[in-house]
Amino acid sequence: MPRIPGSVVIDGKIRPPPSCPRVMRDAMNFKPDKEDIFVLSYPKCGTTLLTQIVALILRNGETFTTPIEYFSFIPYIEFTTLRKSQKFLNQDVLSHIYHLTSFNFSREAKYIYIARNPADCLMSYYHHVKYYPIYFFSDGSLDDIFDLFIKGKVDYDDYFDHLLSGYERRNEPNVLFLTYESILADRRAACLKIGHFL
Repeated sequence: MPRIPGSVVIDGKIRPPPSCPRVMRDAMNFKPDKEDIFVLSYPKCGTTLLTQIVALILRNGETFTTPIEYFSFIPYIEFTTLRKSQKFLNQDVLSHIYHLTSFNFSREAKYIYIARNPADCLMSYYHHVKYYPIYFFSDGSLDDIFDLFIKGKVDYDDYFDHLLSGYERRNEPNVLFLTYESILADRRAACLKIGHFL
């Protein structure tokens, strides 16, 4: 019998085990303003790489010394409690794993979307769910994950729908669409492109 990684279903959508319905709904209703910068991706497509680059640019190359410092500088809004002010931890840089079409898009905020080859995304996701005990998937197989991935039955649903939500907005002036592979191929050019966009 195929194994399925642990997850929660919130409003008909598959989300990772630590997800909280209230926090997820707050993230969906968040209203960006012109100061906000979003780092967006499907899970395991380079979110950490891109957030590190953005953070280093905005912090003039100053690195983080602790995980708390890192996650409070660029919080994942779907895992961060929303404050009454509608700002997360008073930061203007937010990381988000939702579709660009599934939350309040602003023509004034800035969005950087990173995509990755789906085969590499799949492999990274497989190792992710095998490694973290919250998924209860230590004895699951790559075949199990492949079947779920192709059917869009993994965290954050269908990879291709998510990709299209970013790709369809790639020519808008407040959206920068990048690929994981292009960043690795020429890190300097990618950093300059991101810096210019910001």
